[in-house]
Amino acid sequence: MSSPFSSVFPSQTLRIRTNRLLEGAEQTLPLEHTLSLVRGSHSIEEPRPNGVQNLSEFSEADLKRIHAVYGPGGLFRIVYLATSHETEEFHHFWDIIGLGPLGLLSNLPTADIQLDNDTLHHSDALEPFNWHVLQPSVARKLYNPGCHPGYLVYGLGGPKILVSHPFRGVKGELYDVYGNSADVVTSLMLDGYAGTFLFMDNMIGLNQEIQGVPAWLLWFSRIATHSDIVLFVKERNGEFSDSQLREMDFTPDLVQKKIVEIMHLTWATEPRDISQGPIIYVGPEGRLSEDEFRVKESEHAMPLIENHAGGGFPHDRIFRLDEDGNLTQFPPNYPVYGY
Repeated sequence: MSSPFSSVFPSQTLRIRTNRLLEGAEQTLPLEHTLSLVRGSHSIEEPRPNGVQNLSEFSEADLKRIHAVYGPGGLFRIVYLATSHETEEFHHFWDIIGLGPLGLLSNLPTADIQLDNDTLHHSDALEPFNWHVLQPSVARKLYNPGCHPGYLVYGLGGPKILVSHPFRGVKGELYDVYGNSADVVTSLMLDGYAGTFLFMDNMIGLNQEIQGVPAWLLWFSRIATHSDIVLFVKERNGEFSDSQLREMDFTPDLVQKKIVEIMHLTWATEPRDISQGPIIYVGPEGRLSEDEFRVKESEHAMPLIENHAGGGFPHDRIFRLDEDGNLTQFPPNYPVYGY
């Protein structure tokens, strides 16, 4: 793969197939309704609340462009991002989202991605868990853009891309997940990757073991099950971290996998100097204390982790559990992926 720094702009967009069993739970907003929301935000006098201020920064042309690329689902997600984040956070995500198919990757030729599933197989240690049980509503909620307890998401639509990155726990929490993830996702875009990117944070609140497996690893596995592809990112000619090797073991073979080498990852693997300031904990509702963050982190993830670890589903088929409770079964060789 060419270096992301070898040219200013990507030459193509990589086509990634999506898991059709994860479709069907999208939340949407009509274009006219979204335009009305933004017009209303423009009419409110300053100082505006964060959500209103964020919406007011969009023009009608912005929304029409988002709608043209991502449809009503993209409009829902941008309104969700704008109304659920403080203005500084909102800009962090929107500035990067705008580089993808709305910017750098617009109107480029496409090429099918070459996967690495033939050389990356999940471990037998994953077999007791529910890696073959898919819930479209879980995928939808996981991949809403912005900051969530324990992870960050960049994107408004397209393939759901989980990024296995090498900067988890370099020195405990002494790294900048916002800056590092922004660097990595920008590099991925410059290599032609388009979609919605999810980065897990260092999750000290999930260090306990469940059935002999760290809860954070089951959380990664659960997210992988509800993703279209997992990218295992490393520095060129470098090595994967120990946590990444464990993530490979717990990424189901049902999921598409790809190894991505980036020329320079020093900025994403070296911790920032903690003397520059205190650690700041942030959730969807704003800043939190460390204790509050740990509780939120665990509360958000643990129900899905427990579902993943629950067992009880035969492993000779694939299951899809809809939001209304309907359970559908598919043969293990069912062609789940398509364009």
